[in-house]
Amino acid sequence: LQREEGATRLLQLRQALQALLAGHPAGAEAVSKAVGGEPLEFALAQLAETLQASIRGLEAQALTAPAGRAAFRLLDEINRIRGAVAGGS
Repeated sequence: LQREEGATRLLQLRQALQALLAGHPAGAEAVSKAVGGEPLEFALAQLAETLQASIRGLEAQALTAPAGRAAFRLLDEINRIRGAVAGGS
């Protein structure tokens, strides 16, 4: 049961990130809802892993499109925050 719940939450997170990267106004709220209540370190790790998987799934042309560039910027920012959190900030 926990596995199913985890898979459902991961799917929700992926869909929320896709909406965010596509520029949908509700994307940020959906991402917040998908990771809400989780410890910060866990939420950031889930965001980074999901975003990396999404980037890997993009075709070459999509990587240089605005949404692809936004995905890389977001991943960089998430990793910067993860580093700060790990460093005790």
